[in-house]
Amino acid sequence: MRFSHCQVDANRNHKTYSFNGPNQKPVDPEAKRKKRIAAYNVLAMEGKLKSSVSSSFRWIKTKFTAADDSRHGI
Repeated sequence: MRFSHCQVDANRNHKTYSFNGPNQKPVDPEAKRKKRIAAYNVLAMEGKLKSSVSSSFRWIKTKFTAADDSRHGI
């Protein structure tokens, strides 16, 4: 029984596995720097947003606590 339609090309390029991910062409250092800076900017924006939300909740809490205290004569 012959499997002529299932022949394997021995000269086919095989991708080797790397523990650091798939092998790729060397990346431009400037592109890596821009990508890293963009990631830092995202982290900074997340921190600013978290701070803003926290301070807003703090303001609401103090506003309603003060209103509640004044209503009860404390």
